[in-house]
Amino acid sequence: MLSVSPGSFDTPMGALKRFGTPSEIAELLAFCASDKPGYLTGTDILCDGGVMAGMTPLAAMRLARSH
Repeated sequence: MLSVSPGSFDTPMGALKRFGTPSEIAELLAFCASDKPGYLTGTDILCDGGVMAGMTPLAAMRLARSH
């Protein structure tokens, strides 16, 4: 089992700093669907441009509770 969690992407729904593009998430999904990842199973790939990595635990909790 494998899942991909995209972050903010450049779509008509919004415009902030640097959004990912639909083609970037498509490339990741194409990779996951190919035979290239080989041994990759049972994981969620966070594809958010480093947003969560730069967030403090308290900020992440606030964000999670706001949705």
